[in-house]
Amino acid sequence: MCFTPSPAILARISHATEQAVSRAQIYLPDDVKTRIIEAARSDSADIARQELTNILENIRLAEERKAPLCQDTGIPIIYVTIPKDVVCPDVSARLLLPSLDLENALLQAASGQLQDLHIHP
Repeated sequence: MCFTPSPAILARISHATEQAVSRAQIYLPDDVKTRIIEAARSDSADIARQELTNILENIRLAEERKAPLCQDTGIPIIYVTIPKDVVCPDVSARLLLPSLDLENALLQAASGQLQDLHIHP
């Protein structure tokens, strides 16, 4: 079967993409935060401990304000997994997506969320 997403599916994919981009820009994984906390407590250099403390404060403020951790948060990369039984002859050669509608939904969601967070896409 050829994957032709309905507008409702595209809207759900777009919403999920927006949420994922937002979380990735605002929150660090718990294991990363734990390592920063451990380093801030154990580093022998005063300057290093202070900088790690500053980073922890930045993390706290980002989460509290729902703001990006910093302006340089990288380039969004979105992986799309399509089941093996879904075949489509009109695959976009550029991104290997089965639908330009799907590609556009992902790009617009990521770009829109970055703009909402005041980050340049």
